[in-house]
Amino acid sequence: MKISQSIFFDNKEALRCCGFLILAFLLLPALSCAKVGDPMPPLPSDVVLVDSLQLLQSGQDLYLTFPHPVRELSEIEVYRLCEGEAEQIYETDPVAVLPGPEIKILSFLDRSYVPAPDGSQSSPCLFAVRTKNLRGKQSGFSNQVSWKPVNPPVPPAGLKTGTSETEIRIEWRMPQDFKPEPGKTHPEFLVNLKEVTRDTFFIVSDFTFGKLITFEFRTIDRSSSAILLSEPLVLESFVPEDVFPPRPPSGLIVVRMPDRAQLTWDDNAETDLSGYHVYRTAAGGEPRKISPLVPINRFVDEAPPAGAGFTYTVTALDKWGNESLPAGVGQ
Repeated sequence: MKISQSIFFDNKEALRCCGFLILAFLLLPALSCAKVGDPMPPLPSDVVLVDSLQLLQSGQDLYLTFPHPVRELSEIEVYRLCEGEAEQIYETDPVAVLPGPEIKILSFLDRSYVPAPDGSQSSPCLFAVRTKNLRGKQSGFSNQVSWKPVNPPVPPAGLKTGTSETEIRIEWRMPQDFKPEPGKTHPEFLVNLKEVTRDTFFIVSDFTFGKLITFEFRTIDRSSSAILLSEPLVLESFVPEDVFPPRPPSGLIVVRMPDRAQLTWDDNAETDLSGYHVYRTAAGGEPRKISPLVPINRFVDEAPPAGAGFTYTVTALDKWGNESLPAGVGQ
């Protein structure tokens, strides 16, 4: 009996184990189909070798510019070799190590900042960079570029602005000491570190009346080994003002009744419209406003004068207080 009980107990344990295995087997396909999140992208294995390093001098500051995929970089090492420091640039230590995710990207150029050497330096310096990817793998040295501090170009001058209902036109004068490069009659200008133009004006169409805007303009000089930018000419604290009245209302209809007059007109389409004023003019007299600000395109004159010797006109007003010319003459 003891043996049979032991065998029975062992069989129950075996059945229990088999049950767990069968349950796991049945649940495994369902669990494998469950979506727990998007898979992590693999870390890049290739390191970015910079082969198009350029220099840009803005005022007295120097920028190294090069395109790079920021998300694939962990850091960028910047090397500088000036006269008397070493034989080759790869024998020097980096002068700056920039964390890849913290590099500031401007829409004009991808660039990392390096302080400019002393402007009194007489010999040029060489610059190069090396990158390191997220796996810690380091690239070779980039192409080397030479730079010697020079006086930056003179910024443009004499900013003027003109505002219409749809655009702001900003104008400036040529730099005083402008000397055209070979084959060029006008310098280039950089607007807000984003757009390059050869014109001496810039059109802004994306703006809001009453909202502050700031612009800066720099002269570009490409005649040396580095791209040279002037100090900025800044248009600051400029708030475009809406001084443009709405169009006069149209389609005025007056329906006279024994004790009142009902006026209707076509609604104006301006987005900044605040309402309308209704005027009544007696024969030979001046228009007299008879309504408060009317938010809709109809009005009832509850006390019109006796007789027919008067007319009605309507004006439109916007939220800036601009009032249109009177329109419509309703008898």
